[in-house]
Amino acid sequence: MIDLRALTKELIDIPSITGEEAAIAEIVEYHLQKMGLTVVRQHVGEKRWNVFASFTEHPTLLFTTHLDTVPPFVPFQERDGFIFGRGACDAKGIVACMMKAVEDLSESGYRQASLLFVVGEELDSIGARHAAERLSGFEYVINGEPTMNQLISGQKGSLIIKLRARGVSAHSGYPELGSSAIETLIDVLNDIIAENWGDDSLLGNATVNIGTMNGGTAPNVIPDVATAELFFRIVDPVEVVIKHLLALVSDRIETEIISGSDPQTLHIVSGFKTAVARFGSDVQYLRKLGTPLMLGPGSIRDAHTSQEKISIEEMQLAVELYKKLYHVLLAG
Repeated sequence: MIDLRALTKELIDIPSITGEEAAIAEIVEYHLQKMGLTVVRQHVGEKRWNVFASFTEHPTLLFTTHLDTVPPFVPFQERDGFIFGRGACDAKGIVACMMKAVEDLSESGYRQASLLFVVGEELDSIGARHAAERLSGFEYVINGEPTMNQLISGQKGSLIIKLRARGVSAHSGYPELGSSAIETLIDVLNDIIAENWGDDSLLGNATVNIGTMNGGTAPNVIPDVATAELFFRIVDPVEVVIKHLLALVSDRIETEIISGSDPQTLHIVSGFKTAVARFGSDVQYLRKLGTPLMLGPGSIRDAHTSQEKISIEEMQLAVELYKKLYHVLLAG
């Protein structure tokens, strides 16, 4: 029998920063096999694989979340009814909840649920992309992310870009002999910040964050190169936002598109609390497998922080909600 607290502690205390998921995948496999599921590895690279498990050859519902975490590793702690540590809510506590829900369902004779735990969600969704090419036939896919046990009705998309400005270096005492790449970059960034990047009745306003800036070699040298990395949370299709961006910056600066994902609309169920997510997930790839839903314990506001946490009470409720979703979705 799965003990939620014990399993979550075990998983948290195994470092699984993106790219280093092998150890946690092996432990998850061990527990799934003890539950009586057939376990299959989906290799996505050297010493990296997704873990898929099912009772039947053709399951109709898929519970899924990710095994990887952001750095740095933070070990397990527990106090005041909360479990702390890297991955507590994003998403090792969710892994434990999904396994417990499937175990409970199977013991009551309900065996149409399967489990998929993927790698790489925090970086490039490589695990979800591989799974989308190898699995099929599910009616519904329940993706686990920290949503405070609310069903997510919609999720903003994302666009990550890198800007590079070029100038001409010169002695700062003779600025007329040079051209400042930093000043050009600042001008472009100010235009981007001032721009309206879209709004949606469900998802709200699009936002942009200037995450990094680099440039220059010394305070008395006119800089000839400057760069910035930006993260857009978008409510319009990626192609629309890119076209808008390129028109705005024109030929003043070099623009490199790092990655992007379209906004997502997800399935909701009557009787469940709902919310909108500003964060990204694997849903854009997982929806190829079946109608997507998203729900999980914990708050995204705690994810990726030094005090990442999840309450045991929330986890227990999530198990019941996952079981309820199973019955509601497959009732027909």
